[in-house]
Amino acid sequence: MAVKVFDLNHDGNEYFVPFIRYYIQQQKFKEAAVSITKLGLQDHFEVNEVLIPLLIQDKVNMLENYVIGRPELQKQVVELLDGLCDRESNIEEFISQSGVEVVKRSNLNRKTLSKLAVRLMKLYQIPASLCPNISNARGYGALKYLLYKRYIEGTMGSGSWEEMVQSAVGDSVYLKEQLLEQLMCYNDLKEAVKWAKSFELPDSSIPQPVLEARDKFEQQQNTDDWDSEILSDKDMSVFYYQLSLPLDNITVVDDKHLLKICSERLAIPDTVIGIDSEWKPSMGAETVGVALIQLAVQEHIFLFDMTTLITILSKEEICSFMELVFCNPDTIKLGYGFDADMHMLVKGFPYFKDILVNVQRFIDLAETCNDENFDGEPDSARSKTSFTKSEEKGLSELVRQCFGKPLNKGEQMSNWERRPLRVEQLIYASLDAYVLLELYDHLQNHCKLNDINIEMEPQTKVNFSKKSKQDKKKAKAAGLTLRDKKKEKEEREQKMASLLHSKTDSNYVISPNELRVVCDTMLQGTGRYLRSCGVDVKIMENHEEHDQAIKIGTTEGRIILSSGAPFQRIKSYVGEEKCYNVLSMGAQEQATEVLKHFNVKVTQRDIFSRCQVCNGDQYAKMAQKDMQEIARRRDEMCKSSFKNEREIDNHLMQKFLEEYGIDIQNLTFVHNNVTIQIDIIPRPMISKVDMFFVCTSCGKIFWEGSHFSRICDQFSHILSLSEGSDKNRSNIYQT
Repeated sequence: MAVKVFDLNHDGNEYFVPFIRYYIQQQKFKEAAVSITKLGLQDHFEVNEVLIPLLIQDKVNMLENYVIGRPELQKQVVELLDGLCDRESNIEEFISQSGVEVVKRSNLNRKTLSKLAVRLMKLYQIPASLCPNISNARGYGALKYLLYKRYIEGTMGSGSWEEMVQSAVGDSVYLKEQLLEQLMCYNDLKEAVKWAKSFELPDSSIPQPVLEARDKFEQQQNTDDWDSEILSDKDMSVFYYQLSLPLDNITVVDDKHLLKICSERLAIPDTVIGIDSEWKPSMGAETVGVALIQLAVQEHIFLFDMTTLITILSKEEICSFMELVFCNPDTIKLGYGFDADMHMLVKGFPYFKDILVNVQRFIDLAETCNDENFDGEPDSARSKTSFTKSEEKGLSELVRQCFGKPLNKGEQMSNWERRPLRVEQLIYASLDAYVLLELYDHLQNHCKLNDINIEMEPQTKVNFSKKSKQDKKKAKAAGLTLRDKKKEKEEREQKMASLLHSKTDSNYVISPNELRVVCDTMLQGTGRYLRSCGVDVKIMENHEEHDQAIKIGTTEGRIILSSGAPFQRIKSYVGEEKCYNVLSMGAQEQATEVLKHFNVKVTQRDIFSRCQVCNGDQYAKMAQKDMQEIARRRDEMCKSSFKNEREIDNHLMQKFLEEYGIDIQNLTFVHNNVTIQIDIIPRPMISKVDMFFVCTSCGKIFWEGSHFSRICDQFSHILSLSEGSDKNRSNIYQT
């Protein structure tokens, strides 16, 4: 309350830091954390000073509040938890080294910490690649789930089982070894031997029982095939409902010619279309989207291959087809619990939202069969169909109630992104859509026979505006209010509109700092060249996935630069106007292509106007004598373990504080506590340079040298194309 009333959360409130450090010395971590959070002073404290004590004392809510709106701190917290989840880590030693006196050990175990880490990873949208230990824990959980589905429930076919195990294990040696251990627990040595061979594991990594079983099976030359015990499709038909159409009546739509045939058939008036979709199970570890949309009519089934078509169709072509399917008032559309499918479609392809909110004549059979007219057991005059809360039991149960046999869901957990699809996948996907037509006919007949009057075409309501609890938590973690998010969105749209205008109007030019881009891992060199020219560039690191580029481009309003196959995937998520496919080969040529494409006017003033390390655009301009003073102070700090051995002159402290915002005592910028990187400069160089430029974001020190002339020469053709570019050489770091 006091912070708000007296407006204490403002620039220059660092004078509170000594008082908060007193709290920390007194082990009053709660009071310290609250004070730091309210005053916004997180940049002045290390992780081990506040966050680690909060974790050890099980003050998780306080910890989460502490890092709201602080992505770098959020990343550090998750990486800390990942380190504690390492099998080799010693949690007791970690507690002892922290110096925290009051410890709550009940939740300081790997299982609890792993769950917390996974939750925070999702909340803060931290890439799984940064947390290998947590990824292994999640992969192990996915394996146990797959084993349960395979051996306890018996609901996974062999094809789906092999695909999903490969996906869950990936390249992790640890998970490969754990799979063999778990298969031994299920007493399936044959399967363990098969996977040991597939993984090509050394004998030292294979359990002894599996080695013995392998030798035994290799000696049996005339043994039956290992899969001989699996029921054939003919045997399975005894237990499960089967597709009544032959395979010749199934078409995988994966090119423009087949798309035209499909569109013409679906456009016929009075057509009833059964619709379903499939996507690869993510196991919570990766971002996935709809890979297949099934569209069934009375005599044929079309499988719309999203994974392939997004690489060959434009956004307009895909949207036109989706409008034909969902918004045509002359056709009836059928689905079952299709709300989840619609949300998954919009999640992967945001531009589908405007189409799906205008869906017409869509019947969700899950809701229709939940009508009060269908409740209760049927009497003798009715068929054998029993309509109970079917959405709780799924489509398979409804099919069993209507036709006597359930659907075989063995292919549900398949890798639907893998091409080509297996025959079993084609049949499974086709039946899920086609059976909707059969159910629709059955329900209509049921209503006529039993004189039931219900609305078969209720008004469809699709709501994408309501945010999930997870979305709200993510917004809070980012420190954004609804008003902030709306304002940011408007600013991003305005900047994006300016960029699009520059692309369409050759007379409309923009300055480099107006072009905001994110380069994926394939264009790191391109990003560095663009940054040298003053473009606002974020560059993905090698460990970061393309999904991270999509996230940054979407949240920060940046154009995503990519090339080749990754560009096609990115385009399907964000739309063609918010990304660009770089076609040139060399990094310098690629940067030139981007500058010309967006009509960017580059002048000599723009060269190196941004920090080549952190992309910052603010510098502290420092004369030679002041840089010498910083070097002198740094040498003193290195010679002694006590930073304040020599008392700093008050006049000097005031000078550096007022002119540069620098705390000369600690050689840090006051506003963000970043250390000045004086150690990178050879001491003799200081006396040879008149003026230095210190990046206020990362502390890197620059001076004008031959590198400026070199970049000017490399981009001379761009500079000459920019009318009115500076004829005289200007200060490269002037802001």
